[in-house]
Amino acid sequence: MKVIRKFNDVAAVNPRRTLTGALFTRSNIKDLEAFLKTQKDTITTINLTDYTLEEFPHQLKRFRNLKTIILKDNYIRSATLDKKDYPKLNMISFQNNLLRDGTLKFTSGLKPTTINLSDNHFTRIPYLHRKVKYLFLANSSISEVTTRDVRKIRKVQFLNLYANTITTVTPKIARMKKLKELDLYRNQLTALPSHITRMKNLETLAISYNEIGELPAGIHAMRGLKTLYTHHNKLSMLPPLPENLETLDVGHNHLQNVSTQVLPLKKLKSLDYSYNQVAGNLDFLLELPHIKEIYLMENRYAGSEEEEVYFSRIFTTLVSRGVAVK
Repeated sequence: MKVIRKFNDVAAVNPRRTLTGALFTRSNIKDLEAFLKTQKDTITTINLTDYTLEEFPHQLKRFRNLKTIILKDNYIRSATLDKKDYPKLNMISFQNNLLRDGTLKFTSGLKPTTINLSDNHFTRIPYLHRKVKYLFLANSSISEVTTRDVRKIRKVQFLNLYANTITTVTPKIARMKKLKELDLYRNQLTALPSHITRMKNLETLAISYNEIGELPAGIHAMRGLKTLYTHHNKLSMLPPLPENLETLDVGHNHLQNVSTQVLPLKKLKSLDYSYNQVAGNLDFLLELPHIKEIYLMENRYAGSEEEEVYFSRIFTTLVSRGVAVK
């Protein structure tokens, strides 16, 4: 389940999140009852995106085999779902509604593994149930990840907290042993807890568009980490990095050297260190046996004739190997 962004992505701004009342007229309300009449009782997926719903449509109880319910772009303010009504439910999306803290409940053992609550009004990570695997809470108003939060979501494998207002992450996040992907894009972090380096199963860490000045010194111990996005931060140097990295994006920082940290990364396929202050030797790029793409524009490579010849030779060699250089 890959939703990690790259480059100059812009957080979605949906005005519906700030409405105090629904703005719609009878002329544009979709006919829910008419639509449901066309559906067979045996359907497993239903998509009610933009039906201007103000409450959860309990008419869905008729569909006993539902595994996926999509309620994106509505005006739902609260919902309580019971296992006896939706015994097979595995995925539900309330993306872009009007839910707030304490307004969503699953009862009688209902435990969907994928829950999308992005673009709502949460100020803290909600407690839903302990078997959630994929949890989306992007574009909300969450300001911190606390020890209590970690206890709620310890078994989550994919956590999306994109575009919140998070300033701190508890060291106890290391207790999330099953977490594989952590998306903290576009928050207000100035540092990561050193304990994050204990997360041996984490495969993707996305912390771009923050105010982070340095990475934890022990990050090289994260041997499961394959993808690291740290672009658009305030990094001036890199510590030793995990040797199994396949994608590294440190663009738009204040780095002056990357060769020492990148050279040991023999599994690296994609490297971006564009828009930094790097100068000097590029020979290290030729020592990356699996590299497929390199972004290095807007650094401090001088323009003397001798250097131009040198850089041209490096680029020509890389391109001849099938590497995309930009």
